[in-house]
Amino acid sequence: MRPVRRGITGDLAVVDELALATASVGDLGPALGPEFARYAERRATRPPAGGLRLVGRVMAVQGTRGELSGGATGETEFDSPADAWYYGAAPSPAVPNVVLMETSLQSALLLGYHLGATLVDPEQDYSLRNLDGSATLHREVELRGRTIRQRSTLLSTTVLSGAVLQGFRYALWLDGEDRDTVDPFYSGQSLFGFFTAAALANQTGLDNGASVPNWLEERPGTPVRVVDVDTGASGPLHLVDRIEVVDGGGRHGAGYLRAVRPVEEGDWFFARHFHLDPVMPGSLGIEAVVQALQQWLLDTGATAGLDHPEFVVPAGVELTWRYRGQILAGDGAMTLEVHVREVQRRPGRVRVIADASLWKPGLRIYELDGIAAEAREKGAQPW
Repeated sequence: MRPVRRGITGDLAVVDELALATASVGDLGPALGPEFARYAERRATRPPAGGLRLVGRVMAVQGTRGELSGGATGETEFDSPADAWYYGAAPSPAVPNVVLMETSLQSALLLGYHLGATLVDPEQDYSLRNLDGSATLHREVELRGRTIRQRSTLLSTTVLSGAVLQGFRYALWLDGEDRDTVDPFYSGQSLFGFFTAAALANQTGLDNGASVPNWLEERPGTPVRVVDVDTGASGPLHLVDRIEVVDGGGRHGAGYLRAVRPVEEGDWFFARHFHLDPVMPGSLGIEAVVQALQQWLLDTGATAGLDHPEFVVPAGVELTWRYRGQILAGDGAMTLEVHVREVQRRPGRVRVIADASLWKPGLRIYELDGIAAEAREKGAQPW
């Protein structure tokens, strides 16, 4: 494909915004080549659509299609406009965690898909699912009006019956930063799976198919406070209406939260993630947990020493996740629980770190370690 000039950096792109937008809702050929044209009207791996597509263009791929053992790299860019929808919807002046996760994960999956992960059996229809990963924000950054530059490295590929698994490492920089001398502001690694419909139908959650109760269900009669969530999240990022709080509860005796969110076929994210294969992004489930923790900080008075508190993604805290299932349009509800581990304070800042799980009806499907929320005084020094 002939390079075209796109974006504020002025560099040459090998796959531009139009090709990726087309791939999101139909024909994959312009973005990935003629081998993928057969998937135009079939369930297949696609980038998210609309505002959930957080990769703008592919700038370079160092690797050969069909060589999947590891070592290939890809570079992408994403422009984060100052008026992007998520700035107005998030309870924060900074970019929310969901954007950091999605822009890195989407960049990595494009590399593996481009290299031909599903071409090992080109007649099969494959769905993409993220399985696990870990990521860390290393420093607070202002992303409004900036271009995020992503670099992904394929670590491994494993071909199984009905599935192809790929591991990646990734890192993010801002435009203008020298990637050879400046450390990334965000980095992590993750495992993806490309699954046939039969393989997806055999998912058994995190507990080998057992229906495991949450902590509060195991303790009937436990005193609970019900708190309305009012963190400032709005529109598409208002994910939790109320939480149940057990003061001093949970596995660590530091506090426990539970919330139930209705799931409806008309929820905005199903139309954007993914075309012909609707599923709630795991990153939005994580965002719902973050909002519950943000409300807990407000409700418990942990932010009382801050005159003008605002929420940010905590820097220097590694988040680890495991997904063994998805929230689908017909599920009706998702339930999350949070076990507070500790509260940390520094001048002008307070953060809470926790463990969490998320259920679809009958199955526990997400497990989170190091999930955190932080409030800071406006203008406070970095943590």
